[in-house]
Amino acid sequence: MPDRGWAFRACTIAPRTYSVVLALEPDCPGRERQLAGTCLVVRTNSGEEYYSCVMKSTVINTSKEMTAYSDFPPEPSMANFMHNTEMYRYLNSYADHYDLKKYIKFNHKVLNIERTSDYKKTGQWKVTYEDESATKSSEVFDGVLLCCGHHALPRMPAPWPGQDRFKGRIIHSHSYRDHKGFEDKVVVVVGVGNSGGDLAVELSRIAKQVYLVTRRGTWVLNRIFDYGEPFDLAMNRKYLNDARSLVPDWLVNTFVEQKLNKRFDHERYGLKPKHRIFSAHPTVNDELPNRIACGTVRIKPNISEFTENGVTFEDGSHLETVDEPVGSIMPISEMQARVFYENLFGHHKIPGSEEVDFITYMDELADLVGCRPNLKELLLSDPLLAFQVYFGPYVPYVYRLSGPHSWSGARQAIMTVDERVFKVMNSDRNEGLHFMCEVCDGDW
Repeated sequence: MPDRGWAFRACTIAPRTYSVVLALEPDCPGRERQLAGTCLVVRTNSGEEYYSCVMKSTVINTSKEMTAYSDFPPEPSMANFMHNTEMYRYLNSYADHYDLKKYIKFNHKVLNIERTSDYKKTGQWKVTYEDESATKSSEVFDGVLLCCGHHALPRMPAPWPGQDRFKGRIIHSHSYRDHKGFEDKVVVVVGVGNSGGDLAVELSRIAKQVYLVTRRGTWVLNRIFDYGEPFDLAMNRKYLNDARSLVPDWLVNTFVEQKLNKRFDHERYGLKPKHRIFSAHPTVNDELPNRIACGTVRIKPNISEFTENGVTFEDGSHLETVDEPVGSIMPISEMQARVFYENLFGHHKIPGSEEVDFITYMDELADLVGCRPNLKELLLSDPLLAFQVYFGPYVPYVYRLSGPHSWSGARQAIMTVDERVFKVMNSDRNEGLHFMCEVCDGDW
């Protein structure tokens, strides 16, 4: 691509921010009416389905510190695992802080992306989209970044035998927003991923009975680790990542699986999968084992066929009167955006994709950008910071310590992670005790 100085135009399909840092002229068309992605709940169970959003009860599966943008730590008052409304506020606070919304074209649907006729010479792309009044427009850009995510369209399994004669209602979790309409019904939830687990737990409180169907089982993670620390803060540490590279995979898998089975035995609960813990994405759910133990959620194998009013499972058991069968991360995306724009300027080439650990992958991308922290230099210049970076949570702020677009607040953000993690719980407790002492007039 020829050198155009700062005259680059970048088109980001769905809002992203890094192009502003590089002084590009970004253009971000998106179908949403406002900034939020899947965190904006916009419809009911039977409403319009033009893009995906979360259930009203959804909380994020990763802690706020590991989810945060690398130059915008969350407020201490925010919950460690934010409700979707709190995540919505965080995203909008970030956009307002950096004045990003002016670059976003809301209610715009991208119709086509194609290379320009002189692409071999210019490397440019032609993007055609329409606004909410159905007016079509086309523009030419130096680079196009697709940020649509993988939740935009529902993926339904292949139809089961007899499904067409089933008289009940079949919906996808893509269309589920809340429990209304499921009271006192018998519900079969197909799939034990994060969405399926959340659905089963929520519906088990109001439904007559919930059956959770899984073909291959899953490993279930708790959000809270030892001593009340968020699990991802405890596990995502540089020294642990380095140690794991020196230990055989089978030993690491065995250690973690034994740790998970101490909470509840996955085999006894009907959830033990054939794959090892690091071979597939686990399910994050704090309540599912309790719901199974209470009998409000029952585990079943795959469905073999439907009847008019029920289902038959592969183990031969049959269930009648089924009412409702239901089918079931920001730091990485930010770093990927930084690599994209480095590639757009011709500084680096994007490598081929492969499945790697979170820290390893982030460090490899950071090497391309030039923002990977140098632990040897940190050890000489700032030993306390070096210790925290290596042995503490490997939070996104470490990639703002040096290199392009470093941030002066990165050190403070890294050193105060624990304060933000635990302050929200301690401050509420102290305020409550102070109020109670006043009410009891010293007799408490």
